[in-house]
Amino acid sequence: MARIEYAAEVRHDGRLHKFVIPSLQIPICESCGAKVFTEFVDEQVNDALRFHLHLFSPALIRSALDRLRISQKEVAGRLGIAEATLSRWLSGTQIQTRSMDRFLRVFLAFPSVRVALSRESLEPDFGTVDIVAQHAVTVPIASHRQHERYRTQTESQSRHNLSYLRIEACKRTQEIVWRNSTDTRREASRRTEEIVERTSHVANAGAQPNG
Repeated sequence: MARIEYAAEVRHDGRLHKFVIPSLQIPICESCGAKVFTEFVDEQVNDALRFHLHLFSPALIRSALDRLRISQKEVAGRLGIAEATLSRWLSGTQIQTRSMDRFLRVFLAFPSVRVALSRESLEPDFGTVDIVAQHAVTVPIASHRQHERYRTQTESQSRHNLSYLRIEACKRTQEIVWRNSTDTRREASRRTEEIVERTSHVANAGAQPNG
């Protein structure tokens, strides 16, 4: 068994991929020096291809399923693939396409996706609208014009709400100023009456003749 640097060329997902394996363990014939490609060598090449394309390895897929405590049958059903296909991904005998790898990553990463795909069959119009989970609002995506109309309406409503809040704030401020002004006038009037009353009392006391 020798270790060599190997320039691999592998066709996958409709494209030819070229990459270098720095240390490939491979048997070499002692008589003719020919490389002998065994199942073990193929596994190394497949692992290197997954690394080159940034694809989930069988170990990572299995670890994710264990983390979520979800069966292979359930995952295959939600992804819409055969259970045997998922089994080959897990055993390493088949490498998933890049599109399925991304789909699998999204499925494993987002609980909302797993919930959405938990139905036995999806409605015919599922996927034709954006679903905003925070406010449970559906936004049509049939055309760019509808997008623009929705955005304009949303911005207009936001401006209207902001204007309303500003008007209410001004009213509240004016009400407070008016109440304060009214209280001030009442206090000034009360104090004036007290001064007049005391002044009258003093004047009347001074005007009385001495006994």
